[in-house]
Amino acid sequence: MRRLITALLLLIPFAACDLPTTSQQRTGKLTGTLNGQPWAGTANAAVYRDTLYINSGQHVTGSAEQLIGIAVVPNGQGGYSVVPTSERPGSSHYWELVGGDVITYSAQVTQGTITFTEYGATRTRGSLQLTFSGPRGVWQFSGQFDAPREDVD
Repeated sequence: MRRLITALLLLIPFAACDLPTTSQQRTGKLTGTLNGQPWAGTANAAVYRDTLYINSGQHVTGSAEQLIGIAVVPNGQGGYSVVPTSERPGSSHYWELVGGDVITYSAQVTQGTITFTEYGATRTRGSLQLTFSGPRGVWQFSGQFDAPREDVD
């Protein structure tokens, strides 16, 4: 199960463009600040079994990208922890990629909450407050998201 979740978190940002088309806008956005620097990325949300995965990517320079991936089991509007648990270890991360597939840096969420102001069948909206910990130290992210939601099998 741990490998399945890890694989999904790594693949959903790249596979999101292959999700079934809906009448909704397919790409959402995540905006905020990462360590005080502006963040503006595209965002998608996918439900696999009972877990909602929200993934966002921001192009930095050349072929470099920054990604934020969150996994949470929501049951509607409200606030939820996104800290990894024994059932979902390592489920929320920050990554830096080069060339679309080479991970050059990874940090795990050590504290975090997601608050849904809208949690519908086709759309999710809300806010994120995250603390990442990795080899470069502790990073803070604060932002708002508005993302289309898809159910995947």
